[in-house]
Amino acid sequence: MYPAALMRISGFEIYFSILGTSTRIGLSGFITFFEHFRVKGLIFDLFCNTMKMLFFTFGQSQSPIPPSEIRISRRDGTKNYSGMVHLVQNPVQQSEVVRINASEFFKKVYPYLNNQKNQGVFVTNCFIAAGSTVFSLPRLKTKQTSDNLEYQRMLYKGGRQITTDMKASFPDPFPLDSLSEFFADNIREDRLRDVMTAFAIPVSAESDRLLLSKSLASQFQLLIQSESSDVDDIVALKYQQLLLEPDTQPVKRLTPLYPGDSAWVLECKPQRSYSVHCYDKFQHTWVIRNNGTQTWRGRKLVFANCNEVRPRADINSIDIPDTPPGKDIKITTGFDARGSEGKFDCAWEMQDSDGENCFPNDMRKFNISINIKFKAD
Repeated sequence: MYPAALMRISGFEIYFSILGTSTRIGLSGFITFFEHFRVKGLIFDLFCNTMKMLFFTFGQSQSPIPPSEIRISRRDGTKNYSGMVHLVQNPVQQSEVVRINASEFFKKVYPYLNNQKNQGVFVTNCFIAAGSTVFSLPRLKTKQTSDNLEYQRMLYKGGRQITTDMKASFPDPFPLDSLSEFFADNIREDRLRDVMTAFAIPVSAESDRLLLSKSLASQFQLLIQSESSDVDDIVALKYQQLLLEPDTQPVKRLTPLYPGDSAWVLECKPQRSYSVHCYDKFQHTWVIRNNGTQTWRGRKLVFANCNEVRPRADINSIDIPDTPPGKDIKITTGFDARGSEGKFDCAWEMQDSDGENCFPNDMRKFNISINIKFKAD
């Protein structure tokens, strides 16, 4: 099995992948081997074989574009590799593209995770981590059964599709960091390579939990934002792209301010995402469980970006009663939509008595979104 790859040639990105004798090419062309490509190790130890497979599968066709130099650097910048390649017009009218749907994505990830009681819980947690309000988990773990999460289980099995309305429930911009954190926190350490293999990432690629989590989140984002139920399988390509060009802001693991601290938003009443008219007023309630080991004392729920968005809350800092582990609390405040149209993400934080965010790497945990429109006469 050959890897997906990303290369920059004279400023253009060429995407391709080889799986046996099946090929997908992102641009209407393919790359043939021109000069021995001096690359060893990392993700490129199969590169020359991949080039040869392309060459012998399709053969030479029309006149090639003049050879262009390609340079690839290791992530740490310690080594640079160079060689020569050229692009030839693709005689095949339509490339074979590897596609993936939501069910296939779920099935490739779920077997290798911790803390997911069943398939329905896993799908629900994916939606929640990505900011959707369509699904919620029952408060009692004894109720978190497949029977009570039937639709989610059918999404996993492939008996149901993610509908247009469901896709519309995800925030824009898509919270890649939050979903990446979910995967990073739950992929089993001893099964990391299994997840990589499931998505055709070559064995020669170095293992990196955070980059893999980011790649999985990008795939789920594509599934949600596409009008189609199946999309290009981009996990291997994204992973290798991140190995070559890591994000300037790498994904961070969830790290609460206090060790062992954890909060779970069981429910947002009546919902987490609102569509209202200008000057409408409404009530919002959070139902929050202390599912960590820290007792909450002297804490507040704070409207962190109240000066940056148009909606106004009745109170911007709400005292949280002392809450021991395992206990639930309800916090309610009113909102005024005010007179400006737009979609606003209202960021709320749980802060300690010193004003420090108790969950600095889970920035969307208590957020709500408000979409305000003028009311037609």
